[in-house]
Amino acid sequence: MLTPPHPDNEEARQQSLDRMLLLSTPAEAQFDRVTRTAQRLFGTPMTSFTLVDGDRQWFKSPVGLDVRETGRDISFCGHVVASGHTMIVPNALDDPRFADNPLVTGDPNIRFYAGRPIHNSEGHCIGTLCIIDRTPRAFSEADRQSLDDLGAWLEAMLLNRDLGEAQSELIRELEATRREMLIDPLLWIWNRRGVEDLMQREIKRAARSREPVTVVAIDLDHFKGINDRFGHPAGDAVLKEATSRLREQLRPYDILGRWGGDELIVIAPGVPRGDLEEFGAKLCRSVVARGPLSFGALEIPFSITAGLAQAPVDTGTDFAARLLKAADQALYAAKENGRGTAAVWSGVT
Repeated sequence: MLTPPHPDNEEARQQSLDRMLLLSTPAEAQFDRVTRTAQRLFGTPMTSFTLVDGDRQWFKSPVGLDVRETGRDISFCGHVVASGHTMIVPNALDDPRFADNPLVTGDPNIRFYAGRPIHNSEGHCIGTLCIIDRTPRAFSEADRQSLDDLGAWLEAMLLNRDLGEAQSELIRELEATRREMLIDPLLWIWNRRGVEDLMQREIKRAARSREPVTVVAIDLDHFKGINDRFGHPAGDAVLKEATSRLREQLRPYDILGRWGGDELIVIAPGVPRGDLEEFGAKLCRSVVARGPLSFGALEIPFSITAGLAQAPVDTGTDFAARLLKAADQALYAAKENGRGTAAVWSGVT
């Protein structure tokens, strides 16, 4: 096995990557679109937007991979970053660099690999867009061009990424290991502690700009029944798919988190009061529009119910708790109206 070398500019490259606030952060819909498209286009079981960081490779947007990181010393992507050029490996067993690599001899049993370097605005190669198969395969010049086009699309997204003030502040202040403590490991969105922190930051931002704060409380409908009927692995898959569909509808600077169990929270800056009902309804529609979840031989229908609350920041105590309570009361009202819908609370109590 050949360990990938570090590029000559490794220190500057790493500093540039750190400034991007990408590492150990929640999943982002814009990058997931690229990796899903790559998987569909090439028909591979695995694809990823991978960041090469220190002594690890970290999968920012993985499809078909069960882990979030592996060692840099065994990474295929590390070789791409070192060279700065696209690398094609038709059959890893025939390549002396990789034939005895643990990722080849064991899970995920890589045979084919194609990785396109991803550069940031400062010109540094920060990682790859890669596709992976468990069987050898050829890769034509047209395939190479398609992978290059997808990589260019991903690089354009990096230029226009906007996480908003609250999330950017939190990510900037915390090192990667501490960030991951605030991320739900199943859904790869903010966990309750993360949401609570971000809520306080958003309240401070809204107070400065004299904007109201908007919160959406979301429940997966009849989730206990899904678990009881289809089993907990199916329930987890439904929850992951619902989260993915919601993320597709949210703006990059909206904050999505798991409040507990099957309850999700959205903090949505800048939504006009008159648009709240449609904002919530759009989220509910987005979850059912793509139909049931295919899970093995099962087709599992599912939907969500949402409650929205909005209020200007006041100087009273427990503003965040009161706003969350109002959103929860709106959620309860929506459930009383038949589920699968959204309701807006008239004010904070």
